[in-house]
Amino acid sequence: MLWRSTPDPFITMYELTSVFTKQQNTRFIEEICNFIEEITGEEVTEERGCQPRKLKHNCRIVIRRALSNNFQLSTGIGELNLPPSVAAFLRLEL
Repeated sequence: MLWRSTPDPFITMYELTSVFTKQQNTRFIEEICNFIEEITGEEVTEERGCQPRKLKHNCRIVIRRALSNNFQLSTGIGELNLPPSVAAFLRLEL
């Protein structure tokens, strides 16, 4: 859930393999990738460098931050009259 509430970029396969080159254990790296995909809901990419988060995710961050800055995060999402799926997304349920 924490990953869903931060604007951090994706973790790439290149970053993982560069960190764990001494291990040279592909099964270990595969387990890490599976764990990351499970907790983030997003795929670990093969590309080098950072991949930006999706616009949808960044919008969630901005909306949640604005509500939080106005002390409305706990009740404000329900008061926005959004479709249930969008409200659930903002509540980090999706």
